[in-house]
Amino acid sequence: MKRPALSLRARLVLAYVSSLIAAMLVFGAAAAVLVEREQYAAFDARLRATAAAAANLVDTTSGGIAVDKTDRRQLFDLATPQANILILDRNGKTVFSAGLPFVNQLPRAWLYGSGSLEARSGGESLRAWVMQLGAHHEGAAVVWSSTELIEETDRRIGVVFAATGLLLALVAAFVSAALTSRALDSALRRQQRFAADASHDLRAPLSVIRAEADLALRSPREPQLYQAALRSIAAEADTMERQVSGLLAAVRSTQEHRRKETIDLAALVRHVAVRLAPAARAKHVLIESPHDDEVARAKGDGEAVERALTAIVHNAIKHAPPGGQIVLTIGPSAKMVEVTVEDSGPGFSEAALAHGLDWFWSGQPSSDGSSGLGLAIADTIVRSNGGRITLTNSESGGARVSLTLPA
Repeated sequence: MKRPALSLRARLVLAYVSSLIAAMLVFGAAAAVLVEREQYAAFDARLRATAAAAANLVDTTSGGIAVDKTDRRQLFDLATPQANILILDRNGKTVFSAGLPFVNQLPRAWLYGSGSLEARSGGESLRAWVMQLGAHHEGAAVVWSSTELIEETDRRIGVVFAATGLLLALVAAFVSAALTSRALDSALRRQQRFAADASHDLRAPLSVIRAEADLALRSPREPQLYQAALRSIAAEADTMERQVSGLLAAVRSTQEHRRKETIDLAALVRHVAVRLAPAARAKHVLIESPHDDEVARAKGDGEAVERALTAIVHNAIKHAPPGGQIVLTIGPSAKMVEVTVEDSGPGFSEAALAHGLDWFWSGQPSSDGSSGLGLAIADTIVRSNGGRITLTNSESGGARVSLTLPA
């Protein structure tokens, strides 16, 4: 039986929690290794210091190992529950022992080795510091102890990390589920609104086209009437083409790869102003662009940036009042180049300042032909070129859109 696929919300929560758990596992493992290393370093330092003190109390001047009564008392004083002392001769015979007895046969490394050594006795892990005695290795001073305390500490750290990780994973799952649900619900509402607006806008010209065609086919008509019907059909087809082009531009702006090149942003701004001048004149709006001698170099994809600028200026023309003006300026801004498009319209509303760059957000039903794609497409293009777009209102109250790109 085929298992049902996880919902997008569940996949996002699972991915977030899995990433958090993986990060905690890496952090926990690294922390455990560091703590264990520090414990063993302190452990070895204590054993080494005790072994050196014990070696100074053993007499090797006669070519053998000798420990008198005074030395024995001092060696007993050195021994602690964490530092058991063994003095061995060159044959491995115990000359002195203080602390816990070592019940198993001694590892040969403890007789002839030196430094930090490990062994096991009765299923218990032991760690020793061995220091050879005398110029001709007459014997060895061995200070050893069980590593059970370190192992117990490691187990406790593991339990603490596991419990903490489980708690954080549960909290993260709850929080991410809430945040993901909110984000997805918001995105879904915007998409549903856009789908409703787009379908309405597409149905309207289709209805006109169908009505004109039905009337033209219903009975013979004068040629001029057929021409009028065809003109109406052509106009509605143009409307549909613009709407479909907007949808395709939205998809392309999120998928296409950007090439990086040096572009003259000032020349690009002037070019966009010339292209859109007829549309502005039709609304009796004046566009002011940078002077011809202005040059501003920026990094980005020239064609993509031109599309973004076109969308921004076209949006300004749409909202500028008849007889108004649009001012395009350009200048440096902290290792960036900034283009400002400012119109003399009513400015952005509070909602537009907060959501004007969101996908599918138009602020109102699409009775004005808006689909909420223009500024969102421009923002996607600019961000993919390493820049950003910000929305503000000018001191005079008009809308101001600032586009910045790397210089």
